[in-house]
Amino acid sequence: MVKGSYGDNGDEIIFEAAKRECQEEASVKVDLIGTLGTYISKENDRMRIQFNFIAKIIEGEPKVAPMDEQKSKDEFIQEIKWFSKKELLKISPKEFISNRSYQVIQDWMSGSRYLLDAYKHVEI
Repeated sequence: MVKGSYGDNGDEIIFEAAKRECQEEASVKVDLIGTLGTYISKENDRMRIQFNFIAKIIEGEPKVAPMDEQKSKDEFIQEIKWFSKKELLKISPKEFISNRSYQVIQDWMSGSRYLLDAYKHVEI
């Protein structure tokens, strides 16, 4: 699961941000092939909206980006790890970076999927 920010990198659209984050965090180029939906949470005056895409690697092998590149982007990724569904079931919800991320994985394992065209980018 690659996480990242949207809206802080020029005029890119959400799809470009998802692809950029995969390149920056896992050193791979991807095509987006679906979505797991959008998850919204609110705590006090702070709201988080998390877009979740399913991607297919089209170039490269997943690896941690060099530390000098990460530091320039305020990232500190130490490892990339693969998990089987069986292993994911054994991970405690508290071990995930957020409850949203835990819920995304649970929904993915239960078969939730949506077509990518559920999202549309249109000019204002």
